Amino acid sequence: MSKKIVFSQGAPEPVGAYSHGIIVNGLFFSAGQIGIDPKTNRLVEGSIEDEARRVFLNIGELLKAAGTDYDNLVKTTLYITDMKNFTAVDNVYREFVKNDFPGRTCVEVSGLPKGAAIEAEVVAVVE
Repeated sequence: MSKKIVFSQGAPEPVGAYSHGIIVNGLFFSAGQIGIDPKTNRLVEGSIEDEARRVFLNIGELLKAAGTDYDNLVKTTLYITDMKNFTAVDNVYREFVKNDFPGRTCVEVSGLPKGAAIEAEVVAVVE
């Protein structure tokens, strides 16, 4: 089994004892990303769309560091604190995932780190 730890300078520092992600046998597994702006190390303020957009920008940085991109996603997991935000988050997701949609799960949770309203993680093929 081959594996490689991934860190990205363009994404926020992990808030705990974990890497940004890992590549195992040609698949990249990201850590969960919340809407932290890597320049300020603070959760973005504004709407759920603003927070979701920052989440997917952060994930884009992780994908880039892993040598892949949104076109190679095979699975996305979304955690949101209010299912009423599903459509808004889905619309932002479509800004980043434009081609064949990967499998996706979305669950409502009671809380996320730093009071975030959304967290996402992905699995992507590394070619």
